[in-house]
Amino acid sequence: VPLRHLNVVHAPPLNSKNSSPCRAEIMGQSPSKEPAQAQSHEGVAWSELFAAYDNILARHWPTFSSTTVPTSFGCTHVNLAGPLEGPLVLLIHGSGASSVQWASLSKALSTKYRVIAPDLIAEVGRSVLSNVKRTPASDEEIIEWMHEVINGLGLQGKLINIVGFSYGSWVAAKLASRSPEIVKKLVLISPAGTFYPLSAWFFLKVLPAVIFKSEARILAVLQYMTKDGSLDPLMHADILRFFVASFRSPHFDHKPLPPPAPLPDDSLRCITARTLLLVGEFERVNTYGPAKALARARRYLPHCETKLVTGVGHMMTDEKPT
Repeated sequence: VPLRHLNVVHAPPLNSKNSSPCRAEIMGQSPSKEPAQAQSHEGVAWSELFAAYDNILARHWPTFSSTTVPTSFGCTHVNLAGPLEGPLVLLIHGSGASSVQWASLSKALSTKYRVIAPDLIAEVGRSVLSNVKRTPASDEEIIEWMHEVINGLGLQGKLINIVGFSYGSWVAAKLASRSPEIVKKLVLISPAGTFYPLSAWFFLKVLPAVIFKSEARILAVLQYMTKDGSLDPLMHADILRFFVASFRSPHFDHKPLPPPAPLPDDSLRCITARTLLLVGEFERVNTYGPAKALARARRYLPHCETKLVTGVGHMMTDEKPT
């Protein structure tokens, strides 16, 4: 739905501690034969997920505030931290995760930067779809949603440092390619499907965990996505609790976000911001492994620094957050 058809209640300013409930009203459209069904966060599985979510915020996130931003897809929950006038850094988390994934990094960044960490719509955070049958169905719609969040926070015309992890790196790269004028610097951590397709082995590992939701199958995914299943010792138990709860949550019951597809060469050339690409030594999520991804980035990104991070796999923000 184009923004001109939305009568929205704007998010509070970034210095607000907490927002009032979010609402967005679609204007100027004929009533649908089938009323929209908003996403529900009721039930035991969601309760367990949000208990794990709130536990990480309470134990590991820096002093923070939160707000909600109305968009044409639903209400986006955003966690905030750091000085109000600090340089802006937007953190975009991965699939099957939420903004609490950034707890360790936010603690470091918030000493200097104004940290903005939204929960991706249609994922396992506190953002709520206004219609479970309408999730962003393409990369264009994801970028539309991202712009609505940025504009709803009052950040139009401001340069933003953008950091993405996994699926969030794909979203960040798409945003930087299509809207290079808003990106000051770009950091891509363990990008999923951004330079080369996702590995078939990745789907073979993840699908049984999604279907059967047993702890053994979920932990097998963790083993595959890390060097050896080891996580940051300070957060191991809390990350594990959220990881298991995310697979058991009902968020897989609605239409998922579109899978990441490698950016064409010309799209990569459009990313003009200074870029840092970090890929783990034991990265297994993408086809061909880390060396080819780093090489393609160096070839097509105009201002890119690449680094192979030793001793970690795909989940490097949870394995070695420093």
